[in-house]
This record gives sequence, C-alpha cells and structure tokens, in this order.
Amino acid sequence: MTKPEFGVNFEAYFLGPKGENYDFYEKLLKETLKDHIHWRKAFHADTSEDFITDADKRRADFRKSQEKIEDTLHRLTELLKKNQPFFSPRYIGHMNWETMAAPLIAYFSAALYNPNNVAKAGSTGTSDLEIEVGKDFLKLFGFDEIKGWGHICTGGTIANMEALWMARNMKVIPVVLKEMLKTFKIKDKLSTIPTKKLLKCFNPGEILDLKDLVLAKIKKAVQDDKKVENTFEHIDMQERGLIWEGKGIDIGVVFLPETKHYSLKKAMDLLGLGRQNACFVPVDKNYRMDMKKLREMIFEVSRKRPILAVVGVVGSTEESSVDEIDQIIEIRKELQEKKDMGFHIHIDAAYGGYVRSLFLDQNGNFMNKEQLAEQLKLFGIIGDKKERREVSWPHKEVFKAFAAMPEADTITVDPHKLGYILYPAGGIAMKDKRMRESIQTFAPYVFPRPQEGEPDALIGAYILEGSKPGAAAAAVWTAHRIMPLDITGYGKLIGETIDGAQALWYGLTHSSPFTFENNIKIRVYPVIKPDINIVNYAFNFEGNRGLEKMNRLTSFISDEILGYLPRNGKLILDRKFIVSTTDFTIEEYENSPLPFLQRIGFSKEEWNKIRTVKIIRSVIMSPYLTPDYVDVNYVQMFIDYLREEITRNSEQILKILS
Repeated sequence: MTKPEFGVNFEAYFLGPKGENYDFYEKLLKETLKDHIHWRKAFHADTSEDFITDADKRRADFRKSQEKIEDTLHRLTELLKKNQPFFSPRYIGHMNWETMAAPLIAYFSAALYNPNNVAKAGSTGTSDLEIEVGKDFLKLFGFDEIKGWGHICTGGTIANMEALWMARNMKVIPVVLKEMLKTFKIKDKLSTIPTKKLLKCFNPGEILDLKDLVLAKIKKAVQDDKKVENTFEHIDMQERGLIWEGKGIDIGVVFLPETKHYSLKKAMDLLGLGRQNACFVPVDKNYRMDMKKLREMIFEVSRKRPILAVVGVVGSTEESSVDEIDQIIEIRKELQEKKDMGFHIHIDAAYGGYVRSLFLDQNGNFMNKEQLAEQLKLFGIIGDKKERREVSWPHKEVFKAFAAMPEADTITVDPHKLGYILYPAGGIAMKDKRMRESIQTFAPYVFPRPQEGEPDALIGAYILEGSKPGAAAAAVWTAHRIMPLDITGYGKLIGETIDGAQALWYGLTHSSPFTFENNIKIRVYPVIKPDINIVNYAFNFEGNRGLEKMNRLTSFISDEILGYLPRNGKLILDRKFIVSTTDFTIEEYENSPLPFLQRIGFSKEEWNKIRTVKIIRSVIMSPYLTPDYVDVNYVQMFIDYLREEITRNSEQILKILS
C-alpha cells in the first residue's frame, strides 16, 4: 500500500468511515461550545442579571421539558439512521460523501451566533469571511481578485439563475445608453446604431466599459451625477422588464448542452426568457457539447436574433463530462470578428469547479501538461491502467477546458459537492464585479448604498437570496484555510477520486462476463471513460438486441442488488454497495446515446422505438476506492460482489430473458 507523503494528509480532515478521528473532533466540538458560552458570559459581565437559576432547574416542569427534549433527540438519531451511508467507499451513488469535520464544527460554531449574511448588520463577523471566500473562488478560476467578485449562495441553482439574470439585464444596457443620450440631447455615434444591432453586439466586458464611458460623458455634460444615475435606473431592464413601449424586446437565445442541469430550465422560466428560447446543443460521443453543432447553430440563429448566452458545463451531473470551454471562447471570437456580435459565457461548474485545484501548483499557477503529469505521478494519481504506471488523465480536451476557464464571464461552483462541505453552500464567481450592478437592489434598513471610499463589503444588494446562513460562509472559509485550493490540498483529495473512477471504468471494461447455464452471459458496458469521476454503465445479456430487456436487467441489478432501500426489513447498512441510476431519454438527449447503444449491438430503430436507456451512475467521491490508502481494493470487491449476487439471483434474472 503506497501512501504519498506530499501535501496535506486529507485523512486527518474527516471523521473517518469508521469514526477513526472521533476523539479529536469531539474535543474540538466541546471546545467550540465552551468558547461560545464564555462569549455569552463576557457580555456585560459586570452586571448581576440572573436568568435561569438553580431553583428554576429544580422545577418539575423544567425537568419534564428537558426529558422531552432528550427523548425527541434520541428519536431523531434513530430516524436519521434511515439515511444513506455517504461516509463509506461502499456508497458509490449520488454526489455525496463524507463532509470534512472541521467545516462542520465551524458551521455549528457560527450557527450558535445565527448570523444572516444578507446584511452586514446581521453578520458583522461572517460577512467578512464570505468576502474572503469570494476571493478564493476568483483565485481558483483565474479571475483577477481586484476586478472580479464572488459570493456564497445556497447552491448551483441560485448561482445559475444569478448568472443568467445578470446576462439578461446587461444585454439591454447599450439600448438604455442610447435612450439616455437622446434624453439629455447629447450627440454620440451610439445614438445612430439601430436598437436591433445594439442587442446583438458587445460582450459583457465591452458593455460594462461602454456604460462607464457613456455615463461619464453624460455626467460631464449635465453636471448632475445624481440625475444621470436616477435616469439610468428609471429606464433600465430592472425597471421596465422585457416590455418596452408596449412591445416585447428580443434579447436573444441561450445555448445549453443536452447535459445541462435542470436549474437552467428553471432560470429560463423564472427570468421571463421562456424555455422556447433555450437552444439545446447535442453532445458528442463523450457527452461533451458538440462544438461543430454549436458553431452551426449559433451562426444560423445569429442571422435573425441576438445570442444572449452560451452555457458550458464543467462536470455534468450525469456523466461528469467537461465541455470544451476553449472552443466556446473561440466561437465567440469568430462571431465577433465576422458578424460584430457577442454573448455572455457562463460555466456551470457546480460539480467540477473544485477540480481546477488539481491543475494549480502551490503558488496558484496553472501548470502546463508536462508539469501536471509530473505532479500527478508524484501524488500517485495515475489513472486507469491495470499496472497503474502511466498517467492517463486528463484528456487533452479536458486540460484545455480547465485552462480556458478564466476567459468566461461567470462561473458556478458548489462547495457542498467536491468542496466536501455540508449543505447549503453554493457559489458564483464573476470576472468583472461591475456585472452585479445590473441586478442590484438597495434597502436602507439592511443594505444602504455604499458611500464613496467605503470598503467593498456589501453582499445582500447584489444577490438573489433575502436571507442565508452566515454559518455556511464560516464552513467554506474554514475548509479553504485548512485545505489549499491547489494540487497539494483539494487537488490531492479530488485526484484520488478521479483515480478511483478511472480504475472502476477500467475494471468494468475489462471484467469477464457473468456466465450462466446454457452459456448465457451478462456483460457490463461502461458508457464512456469519465472526464472526472462519474462512471456510467449498463448490463445486457450477450447477444440481446432488445433494449427493453436490457433496461429491465439493469433495473433489476440496480434495485435488487445495488439499491438504496433496505432489504428484508434490515437496516440500509446491510447493503454491501449502493449506486444511483438515471435514464438517458430521447426527449433529453435526442440521439446522443446512440453511439453507445450501437457499439454494444443495438440498432437505431430499436432506440427510436424504446426511446430510453436505463443507466447505473456511480459518483466516486471517496478517495478509498483504490489501494492507495487502504488495503482493500474496492473496485475488485465491487466486481466480485456483482458476480456473486448475479449468480445468486440467476433464476429471477433469467426470467427477464424469457
């Protein structure tokens, strides 16, 4: 068993699958509560207020109340055992694993103070922590820490909505500026550009520069800054919405890959953009957005309509696929050069955002491929080969995508996924902090307008939520302070999960068939080699060409052998391995699953008839799947368990074939 001794030892950061670090974290938890009590006693310690006395505690109703509290909490602990054992390497289901223990204690510690991070007045301590976390996000994604801005939200859904909200509101700024020039009777070439043209051109950074330039020109002429600002706010998107002078304004379409998260469809609805204005781009055989198709669709749509945004996914929730962000950047450049048009680029990296730490050296610099390969080998993150001697990750397309992330305008990231932090903890980073002004709302009693020269510590005016726990900021801040956002910290931890996923993919790909009497065989078929750490696979009878039978077989194995529900009245802990499942449907994926199905013997006609394929989805968030840190090879154990259980259930399984 090889244990790399470089970087942090992430085994110290978790309670442990068997509670191995219990004593250490019990001590810290008690110290946290004790420290908070000292703080309470210190407030006006010189006064003699006595609230809960010994006499109060001796009252019968007091003791009865405590008994009720104790009984209820004991009952709760029993009910909680119905939850999934995310802490175990035997759980390879959804995007869950054990959270780091220190952020958990940090959350508890901050929750004792109950700060609300929407306003500084309600979170004098934790607001500062959130500002620091925002800078951490900027550094992780290669954004300028002075020009950019980031904050914590409850999750990727809110972050994706905020990104498209800003994109929507900024799209009409050139039109608003044109009207302001007319209002104040100031001549400018911007005034002569048709409205439809203004809605098509400009990228976000150019829009913001134009706004600053034109408003400065108007203020100079008018000599009344307040009047200019009030006029702008009276006619911008926030005030007028999508109906201008009784007519709808076309701010364009949003391009999304078929692997998009459902939150983006919600955002199209909520923002009044309409789901019909979402253009879904097919994905290629690796379940990455098809860049050839994207280019064709963009240039076709651009003949008639503006392009509001293109959303690339870094770590799709079903496959962990990474869209080629560098190619999206190039398509935008080409569109601007050839047609003088622009659009917002948003990256949904809710799942894959923290993976970028793997590409950063100890100084936070993005490594080249040679440096990265050397570091991965040093840390024992090798890849899928059986002998585990060669570095086989990442694909060149994946490397280029992560390298190009600083060219995006906004990025979603979820600390409560690969940040190993408890819910709720999402996040968003923006390349240019001026974007937030397009969605700002000031309320004097909680977040008044900042005065000139004040530190940039305001959060609530620029976000969607009205209340959010400062405890989440404390948790994320703590995690980032103890686990570096580079290859020595998060990179090392996440790298082990990628290593495990590559090993699982290799093991399933090369596993021998499960053989029954009459030479009936079952094979497991991985869909693709994962870009990050999610492995998709299905089971089929060798020679079967009926997709419905394959779906029934996969469903039986996922439900009866690898399911998340208890069996025979026993606890969930009786399950030896637990997975998750999904469906690739023709409605969501069109013909993207076809290459996989044709590779294993199915016809296009069969796909068109059944229109769905059942997939087992294993998210590898545990670093313990390979023997790097434990003496057990969980990949081999999983395959052996499948063989044992498929044989034991052979009678029921063969009924599917008949």
